[in-house]
Amino acid sequence: MPTNFDNTPWLATRNQRVRINCFCSITHLPIWANIGVVSGISLDKTLTQMNKKNIQVYRILVDFGDGKIASILPRILKRV
Repeated sequence: MPTNFDNTPWLATRNQRVRINCFCSITHLPIWANIGVVSGISLDKTLTQMNKKNIQVYRILVDFGDGKIASILPRILKRV
């Protein structure tokens, strides 16, 4: 089954350095302006069930250095 990161498989690589490509200080946490490190992936069961294209929707787990793991859709991430 296709996934939402098939075009960017490097996103699923642990220790990959990433940054949010459309950072907005109003909607994103300030720490997310930093470079983050991919720590894993997580299947988003709700979005997978909601999409009508039969695509498994994953979130990328990113550590931005604040001790918490952010769960971010791959579409808004870019490689650093």
